[in-house]
Amino acid sequence: MERALARAAASAGIRIRLLDTCYLTGAIDSELSAEQARFGDGTIDGYMDRHVGLIDTFAAEFPVKAPGESFVYVGAAIHSIRAVPAANLPRFTELSGPVHVHLSEQPAENDASQAAYGASPTEVLARSGVVDDRLSAVHATHLSEEDIALLGGSRSTIVMCPCTEADLADGIGPARELADAGAVISLGSDQHVVLDALRETQGLEAGERLRSGQRGRFSPAELITALTEGGARSLDLPVGALEVGKACDFVALRTDSMRTMGSLDEQIILTASASDVHLTVSGGQVRVRDGVHTELGEIAELYSRAFAVLEMEG
Repeated sequence: MERALARAAASAGIRIRLLDTCYLTGAIDSELSAEQARFGDGTIDGYMDRHVGLIDTFAAEFPVKAPGESFVYVGAAIHSIRAVPAANLPRFTELSGPVHVHLSEQPAENDASQAAYGASPTEVLARSGVVDDRLSAVHATHLSEEDIALLGGSRSTIVMCPCTEADLADGIGPARELADAGAVISLGSDQHVVLDALRETQGLEAGERLRSGQRGRFSPAELITALTEGGARSLDLPVGALEVGKACDFVALRTDSMRTMGSLDEQIILTASASDVHLTVSGGQVRVRDGVHTELGEIAELYSRAFAVLEMEG
């Protein structure tokens, strides 16, 4: 699957960091279920061997070029402390590049961690040496003040997934407190229900307002930074700003749609949706113009053909 995704991304001009995920247990001290087994590597050594093999495979198929000219990268992910025993976590400090982890997504995860380790998931990761500026904590919804201080003090990246967290009824994380403590806020998704980066961005501010009862928790400029520089930092990609030494990757938004008309400068981040993206550029090349991929054609038709094949096979 990872190889198929890499080839698809390269052909479409999508810069991608594949987060190769370690999955060893179904819950703390519990074996993987039959449904989960196909994701498992058996042991931490099994994961490390497969991970290194994947890097070597991609190095041969997608050779590293000058900064900005490569489109496929590999990263590591700890699914969660429920899926990787604490004794195995220090092995992730041996790897280079970014490390991601689902962190305190639900209170039940915190309860299980306290019962097994006498510590929060963040504290378990910190004891293992994993909490540093390479770490991206995904969700980080149910955190203590001590957790926030650990993540902020290490300059970890926090990947907020507002639409996912809302759809799964997981709650609203302390994004403002994390940012104030020194963590870097970025935006992402942990599902395929919503494919709209702007909706995720607006959800960050909306969640903060609902949680705090205050307006303007994140300025438009901070939201733009989370969407661009924050995301680039989380994935350690040479993008995020239009400056010398970084790849020429950007999207352009319509300012004359029913949603964006009248927006002033950076206010557009609060009014636009994915439908307002009229130009997508990666590696200095126009990839999509007005919803049509310049090489692959109409995007909706591409989806339709793919789903038709899946329905026939299903």
